[in-house]
Amino acid sequence: MTTDTLPPLAKLEEINDLIAAGIDRAGEGAELFLAKALFHLAAHGAEVAALKDAIEASLRHLPAPPGASGA
Repeated sequence: MTTDTLPPLAKLEEINDLIAAGIDRAGEGAELFLAKALFHLAAHGAEVAALKDAIEASLRHLPAPPGASGA
């Protein structure tokens, strides 16, 4: 997804607020909530390429998992 295909800022802010509220409601189940939300998006028409791009973009700049080597 390029910047010229992104939704308007107001829509992105609304999406961010919805996701944040879901994470808050999920509490300790936040990881499962996010996985299920992504699965539901995939099951309801998101293109595979768009999902792949979203996953890769979401993985950028995350802390390394415990025990991961910096190789």
